[in-house]
Formats: sequence, structure tokens, C-alpha cells
Amino acid sequence: MTLPIHIEFLVEDASFEKFLMKFMNIDSIQRKIREKDISYNVHSYRGLGSVINISSSKEISTFKQTTLLGNLKKLIKGYNRTFCPSQDQIDYRIMVVCDLDDKQEKDFRSTLDNLLKECDNSLHVCFSFAIEELEAWFLGDINAIQKAYPNVKLQILQSYVNDSICGTWETLAKALEIDVSKLKKNSYSLIGTLKCTWAENITPYMNIDNNQSKSFNIFMTKIKEL
Repeated sequence: MTLPIHIEFLVEDASFEKFLMKFMNIDSIQRKIREKDISYNVHSYRGLGSVINISSSKEISTFKQTTLLGNLKKLIKGYNRTFCPSQDQIDYRIMVVCDLDDKQEKDFRSTLDNLLKECDNSLHVCFSFAIEELEAWFLGDINAIQKAYPNVKLQILQSYVNDSICGTWETLAKALEIDVSKLKKNSYSLIGTLKCTWAENITPYMNIDNNQSKSFNIFMTKIKEL
């Protein structure tokens, strides 16, 4: 018997949450959700942060963190207590989605794999990284950006090298004629708001089967495997 699937998405910030909420409503994804009887929650945090070394259960229960990686060990342990073994005949899965930024992917993945071992994890947990940032996935689909923002500067979009470490959100901002230096001086909260707006406006137009970002296509493969 095939069990219903429930996915807990853990993402690093509000822009990833906005992206996933729109992404999961794309028609082809909705068909998959209905066919496989999938439910899901999306939990966002205040940035990526770093893995915190917490050993005792007392430390875990009292430790307060607002970042994704700062919470991850506590979350994985909690999910294992709650979902293993499943008493309600549901296949529980966890997907962590975040920016890779300028990290070495092999080293970062090794750190996360070691964290799972330390948690005695028994659940299906997978990790997916946007390289360098979430905006790389939008820049991998220029048509989607054009549909959301018809006056975008195509020359800037076309000069971008997919999944390069180059200041990805800044590239998209410049293509939309936004003064990046002024934005950085004024408020980083405004940058977060802008990134959320892009996620809401661009994601619905994305062709999920034709994206030039390798890291987006890896994300899609993981979604299809769920």
C-alpha cells in the first residue's frame, strides 16, 4: 500500500517561503500533489546561520535560535521523536532548502550529513541548495522574469553566468534598475522585502522543466523523487 506523504520544508528565510508557496501551486506540481496524496508545511527562519553544537537534551530544550542551521539539530531530533515510528500511516519527509552562498558544497553537505548522524536520524531528509542564492533560480528562467517585469534589462540578464558566485540578487536588482548601493546603505530589511516580492511575482511564471540553473534542476529532481 502506498502511504500518503507529508513534507516538512525548512527554509532559511521569508523569500524561500514565498517561493515555495507559489511553486507548490504551479499546475504540474499540484497534479503531483493530488496524485501522490501529498501534504506539506513550510517553515522559514531568520537567515541561514551556522550549525550549533548542542549535546544534551536539556541544552536542546532551553536553547533559543532564530536561524535555520542554528535550529536544525533540535528540529531533526524533534521530528524523529514525533514521526518515528509513524502511528498514523503517513510517510513523513523533511526537505531543507537554502542558499549555498560562497560555501564549498561538498564540505557543507558533509557537515549536514554529520549532523543527521549525530541526531540518530531515521527519517527521509534531503538537502537542496540554491547556488549562489535563490535568485539564481529566477535568473535561470529569463522568460519568467520578463513576464513578471516586462521592462527588465535583458542585456544584464543575458550576461549572467548561471549558478556563478557573483552577487546574484544584486544582478537581478541591477536588471530591474534598482540602485543596489543605495539599497545596501539604507536597510537590509528592505532587501529582504524586495527578495520576497520577486519570489511572489516571478515564481508563478517559471517553466519548471526548462531552467538554465543546474541547482534548480537538482531541486526539481529531489521534488520529483518525493
